[in-house]
Amino acid sequence: MANFFTKLFGTKSQRDLKQLNPILDKCLAAYDEIEKLSNDELRAKTVDFKTTIHSAKVESTANSIWLWKRNNASTLRLKIWRRKYTTRRRMC
Repeated sequence: MANFFTKLFGTKSQRDLKQLNPILDKCLAAYDEIEKLSNDELRAKTVDFKTTIHSAKVESTANSIWLWKRNNASTLRLKIWRRKYTTRRRMC
């Protein structure tokens, strides 16, 4: 029975390779493009990569701060609501 499923779906390594092949193709295509560049063009690309990575870090940090503020604000609202609700129940 297990042999039937192996033939139908393939082994784990075959499924992994099937999933990774498109990524490998993109990497090989990028390698061909980079191989054609001169040293000066590669230096310019390096500067572009650094600026791209820096802007992604800044954006990620901004998103993290926004999420942190949003989560803390909702927690604070919940605490205030609980305080109001429990004080009303105590009065009754």
